[in-house]
Amino acid sequence: MELKELEYIVTIAEEGGISRAAQKLYLAQSNIIREMAEDSSCVIVGRCADHVLRDFPNKFDFFIHGSIEDRVKRIQSCGDYEIEGKTPQAALEKMDKQRSTYYNYYTGKVWGKCDHYDLCINAGRLGVEYSTDIILEYINRLKK
Repeated sequence: MELKELEYIVTIAEEGGISRAAQKLYLAQSNIIREMAEDSSCVIVGRCADHVLRDFPNKFDFFIHGSIEDRVKRIQSCGDYEIEGKTPQAALEKMDKQRSTYYNYYTGKVWGKCDHYDLCINAGRLGVEYSTDIILEYINRLKK
């Protein structure tokens, strides 16, 4: 993690940006994630699951990304997202900053850095279906 990122995280924490309630929520989510992983196979998106499940031997960690332009096209075409008063690009950039801050704070690692994952996929270039196929093929080959 770069010093600039660490300073930003510390500033947010000191200003109360990561509150006691947020800490409790993170711990509760972490417990639920661990319980789910102990009970059965599951897919968990986000929530620092790679870090929470770091001691689980049969887990796979993927980072799915795309260019800002590809992501804007996707949210405009599928209508999954509510964006109020912002351009799609501004909303995505804000969301990325929040995800990065959250992940970096709770894991001590850098969000999106490829060496934290089994596989990083640019879904903007590959598309959702082909990205899914690659992930499934990866898992199936390693299970053999």
